[in-house]
Amino acid sequence: MARQSGSGPGRPLSRRQLLAALGGATVTVGGLGAVSLPTAHGAQIDASPPAVSDAPPADSILPTIADKAAELLYDPARIFRYVADTVHYEPYSGVLRGAKGTLWAQAGNAADKALLLAALFDEALVTYRFTVGSLDDTTANKLSGSLPGQSAADAETRLAQVLFATNGRTSDTKPSAAQRQQFEALPAQGRSILDRGRTEVTFHASLIQHALTEHGVSLPAAAGGIPALERTHHVWLQVADGPAWVDYDPTLAGSAVGTALTAARQTLDQLPPEMQHRLTVRIDAEVVTGGVPARTTLATQEARAADLVGVPVTILNARPESFKALGVTISGLLEGTRQYIPYVVIGETALPGTMFGFHTDTGGNAALSGASGGLEGETTAEWLVIDVTSPDGTTRTIERAIFDRVGYARRASEQSVDMAKLPPVTLAADPATGSEDYLPARTMMALSIASGGTPLAAFESGQSMADAMVALGVAPLGWQVLRDILAVDARDVAGQRFILDAPNIVAFVIEPAQAGTAATVRLSLDILHRSLMAAHPGTSAGIDPRIVAGVLAAVAERMTVTGAGTGPSAATPPASSAPPMLPNVLDLFEAADRQRIPIVLTSSAAPADLAAGGHGAEAVARIKAAVATGALVVVPERAIAVNGASYTGWWQIDPATGATIDVFQNGRGPEMTEEAVVDEAEIQNGEVWRRLGCQMIAFAAAQVLLAFFGTYWVTGSGKGGGVAAAALGLGKAADIYKQETSPNTKGSDLCRSVG
Repeated sequence: MARQSGSGPGRPLSRRQLLAALGGATVTVGGLGAVSLPTAHGAQIDASPPAVSDAPPADSILPTIADKAAELLYDPARIFRYVADTVHYEPYSGVLRGAKGTLWAQAGNAADKALLLAALFDEALVTYRFTVGSLDDTTANKLSGSLPGQSAADAETRLAQVLFATNGRTSDTKPSAAQRQQFEALPAQGRSILDRGRTEVTFHASLIQHALTEHGVSLPAAAGGIPALERTHHVWLQVADGPAWVDYDPTLAGSAVGTALTAARQTLDQLPPEMQHRLTVRIDAEVVTGGVPARTTLATQEARAADLVGVPVTILNARPESFKALGVTISGLLEGTRQYIPYVVIGETALPGTMFGFHTDTGGNAALSGASGGLEGETTAEWLVIDVTSPDGTTRTIERAIFDRVGYARRASEQSVDMAKLPPVTLAADPATGSEDYLPARTMMALSIASGGTPLAAFESGQSMADAMVALGVAPLGWQVLRDILAVDARDVAGQRFILDAPNIVAFVIEPAQAGTAATVRLSLDILHRSLMAAHPGTSAGIDPRIVAGVLAAVAERMTVTGAGTGPSAATPPASSAPPMLPNVLDLFEAADRQRIPIVLTSSAAPADLAAGGHGAEAVARIKAAVATGALVVVPERAIAVNGASYTGWWQIDPATGATIDVFQNGRGPEMTEEAVVDEAEIQNGEVWRRLGCQMIAFAAAQVLLAFFGTYWVTGSGKGGGVAAAALGLGKAADIYKQETSPNTKGSDLCRSVG
């Protein structure tokens, strides 16, 4: 972690302290003392970066550097052979995965393989230094030719090596007889899902490719070979042998000690920061200042992508009153207001930001109104903003509204926010405490950052699955598992094997809302950043592989949310008091195909008449903003009617890179709706996870995994026995399902049977 900024409750809390304050866990909190919570204009909090713990719990079965070094007997020769021959080479730029991520993915570029070798040498007490040089064309071509082939057996074996990797210990969670019966019934259903997934990938990728071709648009050829930074900054180690330094270059399988792919240009104790993929996570808000709404940053956290492998990240707003249970005193709270403290929770540390709030009565309004009549200090919107910076210096910014009282369309059409038109803050009663809350501010986002393949044992992390900030941060990895399996199963669509070449960021968004007199929770899976590169861009099955990569992500996203179903029509009907599940982009294009609605391409060169097609103001504003940046948008000519309402979704293509993403009219991904009692304990603790873990991860992933690899891996008869059961939440989490007592907790039949 590099830095933190903002104003808030004195110093960072631990994740468990924050959970205790929110009612989400029963823990012993000691040594906290009285901490002053300053107002929004208080002093800066301690700027020292928090430590991100890389050590798994004692009972974890995840692969670790320490366990791997012990398995290799701390022998430098064995360690070198393992990294060189077992860990595959993949070409991408800079340090992305780090030692742990490279161990988990069983693959990395030269820099990440060198970091893994260095970490293992640290365990073996070997003295080394990093060495950097440049590759000539002949050597770069040799590296390109070393990439694994496209055979089905090779692809499936590589995937199994990643998914079923452990540290050699056995999970204490074993499938019961009843669970085994469930497992054995799932493969046929899973095979159906995979077959449908392949059909969906083919349909949507072909549709996008046809739309581009029909309008005479050709994407530039995908870059092949070794990236420029990988050529100019080839990294390996040199090991001390008396006064001499011996080359240990593990990039290529079969490499010999004492040789390197190029001559040394520079030696270093550590790799330079500019070689790292980096993430900056911000919480921004629009707050009335001097009578004028102005955007401000409430909190900022920076991190290296390699440090966030397997580390859950959670974004939430906490009510200051919650901290009274910890003996924390609060200063600066004002009558007639509802105030919140934003938190970025990274691993074990909860990092506070600047307090913000709303005026909730006329007394507060009168006290704080500015001369212009605006409500001084009033918050009109809050956003999560993530900057993903690559080692080549390019930055991509992703923004999601946590809440926005103005709305995207109005912001796009108006030069400034008219406070007179600002909707009032409507508070909902908390049935557990009787206090009132602004529900949109209680939106919680659980992020998962992946840079390579992830073992299924990450789901069985050894940490309490009742801890929502851990459980929900792990849960989005289910999408990655489904995407990776689908990418192998549907590899003939693009004729490609895909490589993660930048951080892939996925969020579960838990959004409490009011539906009449009942409280509901909208649960959405939102892919914030995706990046896949084709390992062999010269081969093609007629569809650009970058289009296929984008469609794979969307299909896996829908699988994760709907499980065995497809789209809102196949989802379990929600209770009458809950709003219906929204469709997603795949649903809309499939409906357009059934209804024979033409598909159009809009760009800055050929803008489509979107308003004539009945597309809503939010969708039109987002499409116009995308087109203004040069993006290509493939969209149905007319809005699509689903359950009596009209919706718009589109495919957005970057004409420079070919990157393809699906975008829904609200800017988010597929969602489901559940009835739930919205109170402090049930929104912030494991209650939501107990349902999400089974419905959104276990069901779909269990079916697909068992169909792809067979019951051998999960019923105890193979070396992966017990691992997948734990990984899918069908083992340890089943103990939690047994404790469900809420009448609003419905769950699926599978959840009940395994619990």
